[in-house]
Amino acid sequence: MLNQAQNSATRTEEETAKEDVSMAWNSVYTDYIVASTQNAGVEKASFFTAENISKYIHSGTITNVVYRYDGSVSLKYQITGKDIQYNFVVAENGNVTMEGELGTTVSLGTVTANGTNLAKGWKYFYDDGSNIYLIYEHYLENAAIPSGENIEISGYRVYGKPGPGRDTLINYLKNTTTWREIAKGVENALKAKNVTVTGVTATGGPTVEQFQQSYDTMYASEGFKVKYVTSGTETASADGYVYKVGTADWATSKDLSLGSKNNMYQLTTATTDAYGYWLARPFGYQL
Repeated sequence: MLNQAQNSATRTEEETAKEDVSMAWNSVYTDYIVASTQNAGVEKASFFTAENISKYIHSGTITNVVYRYDGSVSLKYQITGKDIQYNFVVAENGNVTMEGELGTTVSLGTVTANGTNLAKGWKYFYDDGSNIYLIYEHYLENAAIPSGENIEISGYRVYGKPGPGRDTLINYLKNTTTWREIAKGVENALKAKNVTVTGVTATGGPTVEQFQQSYDTMYASEGFKVKYVTSGTETASADGYVYKVGTADWATSKDLSLGSKNNMYQLTTATTDAYGYWLARPFGYQL
């Protein structure tokens, strides 16, 4: 009970800090709107500084304020009189989350690929320490899916044609040149927001390792694990990855069965349009 009570107190302090930051952010945003109506050339980034936000903070101290490429603001919040700090990110819509909180929606603006508007949004999926990975919240419409040699696209479903097998599909998913139109769409969307970024790449799906590390960060208690095995090991019918959840046996099925119901990892409701998404690594079975 003591541990639970401490957790509750900490949670209350975190929520109070978030509210304080949110109200301050909205006040600064109002200042920006007023100024921009008087001078269209005012830069939004110039308003979201530690000095300006601190004017509206009531219960803490603001430092390390960074206005980021997607219009969000990252900052450090120190509770007054306590040795408690939070690293927050304030989205462009004013929503406050903890820094590095997977599943957070990232505002990129209007992303278009092959003439198709990817309007469902993007989520923070994974961070390997050097790069941040985002994932689309929905299945891609046919027009946005790039063609590929020996790749069949039908009804929002993508397959490697019989014969070439799974390696063709995996190479297609991993090929950043194939998926370049989506990367360009992200760059153009940010450019429309007066933000210039370079080095954006896109693939058709995360790797097994990225998927496992992202999922394990969100749902560590489930004990989701993956490993690479050779054919004939752990019931694998081909060289590739097997997986397990908790104390269950290692499995080779292409259809992951996970405990969480989170659209970032698997569909939560049945749909005739898509079953899920491919991972850009081979599992231990033959297509």
